[in-house]
Amino acid sequence: MSTTIAAANAEPLVDPQCYSTGADHYRLVTHAFWGAVAGYPNEVFLGGTRTAELLAALAVLAQSLGIRRHILPAPLAAAVNDDWFAACEAVIEEAPRHFGQNPLLATVALSSDVILDEIQVENVIERARKWAVSGFYVVAETPTAYLVDNPVWLSNLLLSII
Repeated sequence: MSTTIAAANAEPLVDPQCYSTGADHYRLVTHAFWGAVAGYPNEVFLGGTRTAELLAALAVLAQSLGIRRHILPAPLAAAVNDDWFAACEAVIEEAPRHFGQNPLLATVALSSDVILDEIQVENVIERARKWAVSGFYVVAETPTAYLVDNPVWLSNLLLSII
């Protein structure tokens, strides 16, 4: 698929979807990198060996697909706190060892409760300004199964992507 995307003058990207550690979609869970996520969901974002294993496997996949800009994995923030920031920052710190000088996009995966809390959204914006990345990949959990009609959720989502 990446070849088809590139032929259409578009840029293929890989979203590792690590914010959804309980995922069971066949095409996702059969990738080599998913073994680190499924096997060590509590350790994979702590830095060190498990984080390095995850990023190394993602780098191999990216290279095979010709990906030059990388969406970094991150956990879903049920709450924006020091643990969540530490997890995101451990991945960002390790990433250049696997992706070299290629541009990095930090995943900012926020639960619907976080998005409904303006203070938590502002905390993400303030802290993320200091991250050594070229951009952000925002994943927003919706509070409902379909269309969101909560103006606070929508406003905070827009705030987080500006």
